[in-house]
Parts: sequence; structure tokens; C-alpha cells
Amino acid sequence: MPQARRILIVEDNSDIAELLILRLGLAGYETCRAADADSALRAMDAFRRDGILLDIGLPGRDGFSFLRSIKAIAKYKDIPVLMLTARQAMGDIQIAMRLGAKDYVAKPFDDKKLLFRIARMLGEQVARPTPVQRTYVWDK
Repeated sequence: MPQARRILIVEDNSDIAELLILRLGLAGYETCRAADADSALRAMDAFRRDGILLDIGLPGRDGFSFLRSIKAIAKYKDIPVLMLTARQAMGDIQIAMRLGAKDYVAKPFDDKKLLFRIARMLGEQVARPTPVQRTYVWDK
């Protein structure tokens, strides 16, 4: 059986993070959650990840700063990042894409569309059908 793909969720809103953890787990992904950019950076080595879901509005350093940081580090620069944020301004989308994001999804999001975009980001045809019950939380 193939190993589950792993997604780092960088989201400060615990309700949204729990929804993402549940939905991605049901779709067959393993998840790790970090509530801010600094915790996410510390989690990058501890949690082997295939992709990142990243909010812009994080406490402390914002998602743009985190994205800029990881794209400047050789071992992280090729990890695909999907921005998942309430910010919908064209300028924010352009900044995210210029910094190296693969995709941009606005909140509130449709579950099926989000799973399709994650699968596409990871180069998969469809989201995995086998539920995964394992998740990790990486906090300060």
C-alpha cells in the first residue's frame, strides 16, 4: 500500500485547522498543524511533508514572510504551497504567486474543490480514498 501523502497545515484558526485535519484525513492525507510561521519553520524538518497549506493572516510573521523564507532555502524551495486564506485581493494573489505559491484558494472553501486543488498541487489525479487517522500538531 502506498504511503499517505503528508500536508503541513499552517493555520492559526483552530476551528479551520481542525476542519482541514478531518477533511484531509478522510481523503487519505496525513497532516501536521502549525499555528504560526515560526512553529511551521521548526516543523519543516521534523515532519516530512509533500505539500503545504498556508494562511496569510498568521500571528507574528505572516504567510508571505513564511513563503519567502522557505523558497529561499534550497531543501524546501521545491515543496508545493497552496495559499488558503480569507484575503481575496488580486494584489495578494499576485504576491503569493510571485513568491512561489502553486495555487491560491479563498476561504470559505468548498471541500471537493480544495481536495482537487491539493491533489493537483501534488501531481495526483484524484485525492486518496483511504482515510488516515494520524495527525501531528506542532506548536511552540
